[in-house]
Amino acid sequence: MKWPNEVFYLRHDDINHPFESKRANRRQQLVSQRHLDNNYNMKCHYKVLNLREDAHPSEIKRAYRRRRIALQRYLENNLEMAEEEKEEKKKLLQLVQNAYEVLSDPQERAWYDDNREDILLGEGYYACDLEAFDVYRYFSPSCYEGFGDDPRGFYGVYAEVFYNLALEESIYLDDTDVTNIPKFGNSTTEYEQVREFYAYWMEFSTNNSYWNRGPHKILPCERNYINYTKLNLKLKENYQIRYMAQMERNEVIRRLVSFVRRKDKRIIEHDRSQKRKAKEERRF
Repeated sequence: MKWPNEVFYLRHDDINHPFESKRANRRQQLVSQRHLDNNYNMKCHYKVLNLREDAHPSEIKRAYRRRRIALQRYLENNLEMAEEEKEEKKKLLQLVQNAYEVLSDPQERAWYDDNREDILLGEGYYACDLEAFDVYRYFSPSCYEGFGDDPRGFYGVYAEVFYNLALEESIYLDDTDVTNIPKFGNSTTEYEQVREFYAYWMEFSTNNSYWNRGPHKILPCERNYINYTKLNLKLKENYQIRYMAQMERNEVIRRLVSFVRRKDKRIIEHDRSQKRKAKEERRF
């Protein structure tokens, strides 16, 4: 395997990395741009459906139906309930739906099981990096209220999330203009722009090299190291850790995009419209 130049592997406490000055400038901008929800309260999908963690798929389906029907009947039979209670029940219904969507999909469930602690705490492996935007708290409908464009609405919340992610990635690009990265938009954004957004983010691949990760510090003088075998082993170990960090970041961002896409009413309405058109065409 051909390894990148050694400077890629140098730790920040050894020499100044080429990105360091740009990272320092952008780091403050990132912090000032973030508006995280301090009242984050993610609920475990298993607890939402009153299930054991080893529940069989058939149990998940039955539990979902019971919870959904019970909540729907409660809303229908108590039309005069307080508005606050009504909103609370609707949010719970959203949580039930989201829990079922995740747990009924084998791949989604496996990923959720592996990352459940990070998701419930609202902080991931990257919380130790100041410039890494924590996305785990946004895997739940509880992070937004309704589907409006206001700061607490679905489109307001996720527009801010993806802006911060774009800002984070711009640190590692020659072109730091985040306007070149497709935006999430709002509830009235044209479908073509929405399609471009998801096409870009569903294939997300971080430009962060994670150069400051790894167990080995490799000094510039080691370029002339006589024991090349030992040096290459150090480089390889560092590279593997950084490669895994990149892959993990890519996966969590892509899963967030998939989660948001399933909820996005712009996508839902477009799909319904396409189905109606196809049905009408078949008639003729």
